[in-house]
Amino acid sequence: MKNTKTVELKNRISPERTTGISIPLGALCTKKNTVIGEYTVLPELAKFCKKAGIGLIQLLPVNDTGTQSSPYSGLSAFALHPIYIDLTALPEFEALYAEDKKFKKDYDAFVKDNPYDGKKRYNYSAILNKKDELLRALYQTTDIAKTEKPSDELTKWIKNNPWIVNYAVYKNLKFKYMQASWKEWKKEDQNPGEKDIEKRWTDSKNQKENLFYAWTQMRANQQFKTACDAVKKAGIIIKGDMPILMNEDSCDAWALPGIFNQNLRAGSPVDNENPSGQNWGFPTYNWKYLKEHDYNWWKDRL
Repeated sequence: MKNTKTVELKNRISPERTTGISIPLGALCTKKNTVIGEYTVLPELAKFCKKAGIGLIQLLPVNDTGTQSSPYSGLSAFALHPIYIDLTALPEFEALYAEDKKFKKDYDAFVKDNPYDGKKRYNYSAILNKKDELLRALYQTTDIAKTEKPSDELTKWIKNNPWIVNYAVYKNLKFKYMQASWKEWKKEDQNPGEKDIEKRWTDSKNQKENLFYAWTQMRANQQFKTACDAVKKAGIIIKGDMPILMNEDSCDAWALPGIFNQNLRAGSPVDNENPSGQNWGFPTYNWKYLKEHDYNWWKDRL
């Protein structure tokens, strides 16, 4: 009797060799995306790959990393990075840009003051902070912000992405604490537990802010999916990457402490360039706990 899973897998994998490139999304600037590479630039890269005979694009992780610029320093195992959102492609952008002089001035200054020519590092912190400010201005124009209730579109998205509850509550607190580590927050805000997080999520005082992070993630997800679909349609394979370890200051370490060994840190052993070895600062996994919970967190990630 044939192993149907093996047959299915063989049918899905091409035996042909394929030339590929590995690249961080932020480096993909174009005449349109002049500040930093964004989700919407991927179809343009696919066109280039087609002409150059490149069949595969491997992206470095695009998880939200907060104030850390390394794509492997994940602030969340699930959330996409808002820094890669193309503001001009948001359905809320055109009207606000045309009608609000302050927003237009701020956006134009943002583009003018942050040119990226590939010759030096882009200013991660400046771009992140200004983009957050502009995203908040766009969010204020939505019925979601005005009514402090999710739209039908957002309600459906939240239902399909339950991780957003932990993330939104965490990001809201992170903003209030001026991005300080959760270990420096007040005791009642550290590792509050599932029921308390759910209570904070539904609390009317936090609704508008919580929904801002949900709206942002929905828009990022839409842009990324549309771009990836276009890449696939062009006949190019797009391959993802994910940070295997999580930052100790991540949403996951805060909301789901049982998953991690907080008293241990991952790193690398001694070598010629690092005579003392390396401590990456990332907690290791509590595999006993994960096994007891049927590895649900990992299954959800994958």
